[in-house]
Amino acid sequence: MSLGGPTPTIILAAYDSSAREVLACSTMEPSTGRFWFSSKGNGAFLSRFDYHSGKFNSLEGRQIHVNNKEGLKGSHVLVDVDHGFERHYALIAMGNPTIIGNITTAIGGPYDVSGIRHVIEAGGVATCYEILGRKLYSLDNSQDIERADVVISTNNHENLNNLEKVLNSAVTKN
Repeated sequence: MSLGGPTPTIILAAYDSSAREVLACSTMEPSTGRFWFSSKGNGAFLSRFDYHSGKFNSLEGRQIHVNNKEGLKGSHVLVDVDHGFERHYALIAMGNPTIIGNITTAIGGPYDVSGIRHVIEAGGVATCYEILGRKLYSLDNSQDIERADVVISTNNHENLNNLEKVLNSAVTKN
């Protein structure tokens, strides 16, 4: 799948619809030339395209890792309700010291959340959820982006559990 053009990011991903998982993802931010790429079991990487020379600064890229910050206090969680979400996954994967997670609710298709591969390969975690009635359910296959109503990705399991509690509380409120 691919998406780009009028959006702030260009996305190219390989998705296995039988296993329901993202196998590889690349995300480019044309305004800066930043290019993130990851594939299952091989890590997450960042490179940059130099528009003046017409070349990437490195064909291999620099391996990136999520930060190890625990707890939500003093941290930022990105919430996606419009375009830009693919870049948010990449920002978490880069290990920004204050960004620990992302909640994506604007899911029009698998391409909107294929960036979870960046987070997972950089050492983070991601889980897909379905909302039925006024309850949040974690999907059996935590990477089933085709069935997901909401996706949470974070730098570690503790923060994933904390954000799940916050989101569940918001969903169940009358």
